[in-house]
Amino acid sequence: MAPAQEALQLFTRMGGGLPTLYCRRTILIANLLRWHQVHTLNWQELVGLWVEAGFPLEAARTRIYLAFYLYLLIETEGAHALIEEITPIVRQEGTATDWAFLLSVRAGISLDRGKSEQAMDDINQAENIFRQEKNLRQAAICQFRRSWIWQQCKEFDRARAELEQALQTLRRLDLPLHIALCERNLGMAFYRLGHYGEAMQRVYQAQRYFQSLGRLDTLADCALSLGNIAYYTRSYAIAVAHYRQSQHIYNRLNNAPLWILSQRNQAMALCAMERPTAALDILTSLEKTSHLVSQPLEFARLLHTKAQVLADLGRYCDARILLQEVEKAMRA
Repeated sequence: MAPAQEALQLFTRMGGGLPTLYCRRTILIANLLRWHQVHTLNWQELVGLWVEAGFPLEAARTRIYLAFYLYLLIETEGAHALIEEITPIVRQEGTATDWAFLLSVRAGISLDRGKSEQAMDDINQAENIFRQEKNLRQAAICQFRRSWIWQQCKEFDRARAELEQALQTLRRLDLPLHIALCERNLGMAFYRLGHYGEAMQRVYQAQRYFQSLGRLDTLADCALSLGNIAYYTRSYAIAVAHYRQSQHIYNRLNNAPLWILSQRNQAMALCAMERPTAALDILTSLEKTSHLVSQPLEFARLLHTKAQVLADLGRYCDARILLQEVEKAMRA
C-alpha cells in the first residue's frame, strides 16, 4: 500500500486528476482487504468524484467494492440494493472481469439473504469467467467462497474437498491472506465433521498466519473457534482462555455482537467446570446490555443459557420465569 500512497502524493502535487482517483481506490481496496477501518463515506466520496469526472463505469466499479464492504459489515440489504442498482451498467459496459467480480460479491450477499441457489449459481458463473480470463487467483478465491456456501448448506464434506483443492492453488500463487482464510475454514469444516484434533491443528495454523499479517478480526475469530473446539472436547479451562483472548480483541474492535457471544460461551465453559456462580455473574452483566445490540434470537439464547445456570444453582423458579422470557423473545 505504501507505493500507492507515495504515488497519490506525487500526483496530487502535480495537479491531481484521474491518476489520484485510481490511487485513492487502490488504497481503499488495500485497507478493505486488510480489514482496516474504512468509513463508508470514503467510498461514497470517491464514487462522487468519478461521476463528477464523467466516468460512470469507474464509479460503478468502485461501488462494487462499496457493496463488498457493506456485506462484510453485515449490512446485507444495503449491499443488495447497491448491487442491484449497478448491475445494468456493469453488465452492459464493463469487462468480463468486472462482471465476474460483481457476481462473486453478489454470491455472498445472496447467501446472507437465504438464497443459496442464487449464490451457488453466481459463484459458479464467476469462477468460469475468471478461468476463461486466465485469472487463476480470482478463480481460486471463488472456490474458497463456494466452500462457504457448502458450509452454510451443511454440506461439510463438500466444503472440505473444495477448500483443500483451493488451498493447493492459493499456495502455488502465494496468497497468504486467503491461505489463512482457507486453513481457518478447513478447521471449521473438520470441527463440524467431528474431527476435533484436525480442526484444532488447522485453526492454530490459520491463527499463526493472521498474526503475521496483523489481522485482528480474524485472530479473534480463530480464538473463538479454538474455544469452541476445546469446549466440545471437554477441555473447559483451555476453552475459557481462548474465549477471554477473543473477548479482548473483539472489545478493541468494538465488535459487540461477537464479544457478547464469546462471553456467553465462556459462561457455558465455567458452568461445565462447576463454577456456576462465576458463570451467572457474567450472564447477568451481559443481560443488562446485550438486548441493545443483539438480535432477538441471540438475546433469547443468552437468556436460555442463564436459565440453565440458574437451574444448576437450584434456583428452579427463577429459571422457569426466565424460560418464559425466552419464549417471548423468540416470538419477537
